[in-house]
Amino acid sequence: MNTTATVKLVLDPNAADKRLLKILVQFRGVKQRFPSGSTTKLTKAEFQNERLSIRRKAAEEAKPLLRKAELIAEELGSQFTFEEFRLRFKNQLYGNDRITLEELLEAYITHKQEGGVRTELSRKSKEIYNTAVNWVNRYRQNTLVSDITTDFIIQLEKYIRKNSKSLRPDESIKVYKRHLKALMRYALECGYIKSVPNFGTLKASERVKKAMTKTELMKFLNYIPQNRYEMLAHDFFMLSFHCSGMNLVDLLKLRNQNISVSKDSDGKEVFKLTFIRNKTAKKQRPIEFHLTDKAVTIFNKYGKINPNLLHVHVLPFYEGVRDEKNEETRRQNLLKSIRKGMNSICDSIGITRYSYENARHTFATYLVYHGKQDLVTISKLLGHSSIEVTRHYIDSLPKSELDEVKDILDNITASHE
Repeated sequence: MNTTATVKLVLDPNAADKRLLKILVQFRGVKQRFPSGSTTKLTKAEFQNERLSIRRKAAEEAKPLLRKAELIAEELGSQFTFEEFRLRFKNQLYGNDRITLEELLEAYITHKQEGGVRTELSRKSKEIYNTAVNWVNRYRQNTLVSDITTDFIIQLEKYIRKNSKSLRPDESIKVYKRHLKALMRYALECGYIKSVPNFGTLKASERVKKAMTKTELMKFLNYIPQNRYEMLAHDFFMLSFHCSGMNLVDLLKLRNQNISVSKDSDGKEVFKLTFIRNKTAKKQRPIEFHLTDKAVTIFNKYGKINPNLLHVHVLPFYEGVRDEKNEETRRQNLLKSIRKGMNSICDSIGITRYSYENARHTFATYLVYHGKQDLVTISKLLGHSSIEVTRHYIDSLPKSELDEVKDILDNITASHE
């Protein structure tokens, strides 16, 4: 085993077809990757062919930082630690204007992971950071950290607002800006920049309506889907509503072991679903409820509830997928189809565009104003961390409209079970 660290150039293993060069540092079996300073992306074939001009260009761009990394490793010798190497490497990077935003994000994620469970980013947070960086690169490819100025942020905001398909682009922009600002603060800490640009107002605005009104719900439920996108949207909106407002991540992860089957006094099968929300998985707070006939019908329409196949997904959308990255791709593709169907239905019946997620708010609204459940029970069904979060959910409509929602949801329950 080597008593000193080894340093070499490799391709970023987490990127797609075209990848940036990384500096791989290995010591006693532990590997970590660092920014190379190169902004030229290569395919695997291009990287392996050192005679190609694009390969030589990338290597030349990375040469200064690669040499610095080698010198640091030599200086540390057998006393090498990644913590000391990282500190010295960051100091060498001060004033370097070749660090891309993608490289900064990778370093930031690693930094958070090394801080332990309390600081490690959740998968959802990583998704938002990646989406924010992707928007930046859509606006300007291979954006460098030094490119992020106040004027750049202003122009980026205009670009996102113009090209975003979000129902609430202003809210999305504020979320992206908050995450980009966090990255820039980290860049300042590392010495990549000398000051953080002005990101403007980042405070979220007041909540908008989340639950459909009586008239909108009636139109939605009476609508006959005209294509597969509308059918998918209609079914999954109702499935979420009938499953305690479950989000798509949790629905797609359900396996038959999450559903137990018994029989009531009349001999009818009763399905009980038990799961832990992905969003609050660390707290290990199980949610339990009985499935309505409507929920069972939709599950069996797209998949199959089978107690004999405990480890098989109830919904087959992850079938054949073996890693989280491909699961995420499948889920995003499904969500896009559902969003397309929801927009089409809402436009056809002449109501405000609602998303799949609004089924969760509608479910919460129904339970409160139906008058049969207290906030503690509803909070448990929704998997909320506190009653205050639940109360925030049900404050999205004025009382007059919530009374109307109650009436129509009574009819929904009667007609779909």
